[in-house]
Amino acid sequence: MKTSQIFRLLPAALLLGVAAAQNGADDCANATPIAGLGVYNFDNTGFSIDGPADCSGQPVRRDMWYLWTCTASDGYSVSTCNGTTLDTRIVIYDGFDCSGFPQITCAASTCGGQTEVAFNAISGSQYLIRLGSRAAGASGFGTFEIGQDFCVTAPNDQFDPNGDCSIPTAMVDGSWSALFVSKDEPDYYTFELAAGATLQMDLTFSHAAGDVDVFVYDDANCTNVVAEALSGDNNETLTYTNIGTCDMLLKVRTEIWTGSGSPCNSYDLSISGTGGAGNPCGGGGGGVTYVCDPANVNTTGTDAKALVTGSFLSTDAYPAHIDVNDGPPGQFGYFLGSATAVDPGINVSAGQLCVGAPQVRYGANTATGEGNPDYKSVSVFDAGGALQNLSGTSTTGMGFDIPNFIPTPISQQIAPGATWVFQLWYRDAGGVSNFSTAASVTFN
Repeated sequence: MKTSQIFRLLPAALLLGVAAAQNGADDCANATPIAGLGVYNFDNTGFSIDGPADCSGQPVRRDMWYLWTCTASDGYSVSTCNGTTLDTRIVIYDGFDCSGFPQITCAASTCGGQTEVAFNAISGSQYLIRLGSRAAGASGFGTFEIGQDFCVTAPNDQFDPNGDCSIPTAMVDGSWSALFVSKDEPDYYTFELAAGATLQMDLTFSHAAGDVDVFVYDDANCTNVVAEALSGDNNETLTYTNIGTCDMLLKVRTEIWTGSGSPCNSYDLSISGTGGAGNPCGGGGGGVTYVCDPANVNTTGTDAKALVTGSFLSTDAYPAHIDVNDGPPGQFGYFLGSATAVDPGINVSAGQLCVGAPQVRYGANTATGEGNPDYKSVSVFDAGGALQNLSGTSTTGMGFDIPNFIPTPISQQIAPGATWVFQLWYRDAGGVSNFSTAASVTFN
């Protein structure tokens, strides 16, 4: 067991050189007065219970009572971690109230068999500390420490802000120390993992200050967990192998277990195995190539250009978004899809068809559209030549969100490593057909 984070952060001048000798009282009414920061002796041998069963429905057995006066408004901890071999339970009450027992917090066995609780206190106010045994009939001696709460005093670490899935810190192989995480603010990281590569993450932390868990996601929204490390010991080690055929973009969440007695922790992080191999299936546009580029010009004198963005993760409901610009204003079109590209394309009317057979049409109420609104991409170019979204399926109001299921006549889910080709057919001025450039998208 490593030294408590709380203990290591306390300025030496604030610690008592020798643990205070006074023991807690056997009853609440005669609670032993103490104040400020310090380390205190305790021995509950022969003590009885003098308080309610209010710590998760359990009493503090052979409880001792202290009346603590706060000397400065701040966050504080009361901890027996590393101070005893006794399995302890601790409750903090607001004020010197031995009848109502207004509880602030309680916990048992948060650091092995010992306990640490954290709470906010106001200068000049008094708080009852109730400390004793977790198990019936058990008693023992040791020390407990009152210190400033690490969760309040710790500064932001070098990667903040990264407390949301949308703002992860991009990582590579390496080691970092003194990273901070709390129940209120997890840490998010992201990196690329090559096909066949194995990711290893090692997190070393003090269990006394909160249990850290780790989750790995393969989607942009941090919903699909592909690996996790949830052990209850002092460290976490996580490994994950990319068994796919192309690089993966992963996101990682580190968090404090909701059942931890302390709401925060610091940890050291080591990562190995990251890095791509030049074969990304998604992210950053790396999973897209364009074919039949340039396309045939239209009546505006330019060719209609396709642009694909998105997560490219096959597990997402809409893994790709496709826009088309430089089209003829006021003219309509819809998207075609195929598993193969034809480049150069096949001359059809005024354009080049670049998707091979069999083809699907993301049209309106056609057999290939299956009547599903997700498959309807029919839209019109606005005055600036950008393809609008008239079916309401696009989250951006323009273009088309491609669903992760290819409709009939293909009828199959988009699979990791699969490549699909998308192209817009559109009516040009004068009633002739034309086509945009085509986008070949490889999904992860």
